[in-house]
Amino acid sequence: VDDELVRIYRLPPFYRAQRIEDLLGAIVVGLAPHTSGGVAGRIVGFSAAEACLAPPVFHAAKRRNCDGDEDSVTLLLDPLLNFSRSFLPSSRGALMDKPLVLTTRVDPTEVDGEARNVDVGCRYPLALYRAAEARQAPKEVEPLIDIVAHRIGGPHALSGYGFTHDTTDLAGGPVQSAYRRAGSMDRMVAESMGLAAKIRAVDLAEAIGLLLNTHFLPDVMGNLKSYATQKFICKSCRESYRRPPLALRCSARGHDGALCGGELLPTVHEASVRKYVPLTQRLSRTPGVSPYVR
Repeated sequence: VDDELVRIYRLPPFYRAQRIEDLLGAIVVGLAPHTSGGVAGRIVGFSAAEACLAPPVFHAAKRRNCDGDEDSVTLLLDPLLNFSRSFLPSSRGALMDKPLVLTTRVDPTEVDGEARNVDVGCRYPLALYRAAEARQAPKEVEPLIDIVAHRIGGPHALSGYGFTHDTTDLAGGPVQSAYRRAGSMDRMVAESMGLAAKIRAVDLAEAIGLLLNTHFLPDVMGNLKSYATQKFICKSCRESYRRPPLALRCSARGHDGALCGGELLPTVHEASVRKYVPLTQRLSRTPGVSPYVR
């Protein structure tokens, strides 16, 4: 960014960072996948973990919970200098993953409710443990716990969050998501389902049925629809066809009236339709999966 300021705009550098610690205090923009709203934050430290450590309301403002998605964090000056709607293509999905709007102040009343349910006290009262012994409903004991929702409207709605256990390093546990290590989708599913099979509270067949119904089957059907309704593009003149000519050659004519006759190329490839089919079929044969899903 500093090089851009100096070489393109003929302005002095802004960050002047020689080492990573020089960025402490810099304002950044957090953006979650498939969204168009960035949230401003400030760098207060660094961690060895491949994660964005921030208050729960910051993550909720990005419209994302901690479910393994990879967010981006960008120095504020980068999108201010380099983003423009004129750079966006007209294709579907062009507005995703772009900072069309920027939230500079997070209001905890406007974020998802689960972020307001986070407990931020430094200790749990004895009454909570006694209520647990009596098997009281969570809603009945909520007033006993210091949660974000109870602080809204007060001076510590976004600050002074407590914790119950000290640690010498916030990255003392795993520093990388298992999804990053897994790599391929086949291995991700195998590890997830292997873990589900070991958990007594999880019905493996039901979990696989949900995975198929909410993820793989919609993907396969969506890809198949895209394949069946795809356009074809001429390799030579880039003419687009909603339906290819019977000759399977470009029928466009140039300014001189000459027939192009170029090769037509598909815009959706067969591999994109097939990529999840073997895995979907293998999962559907798991004992206990609904015959309807199969």
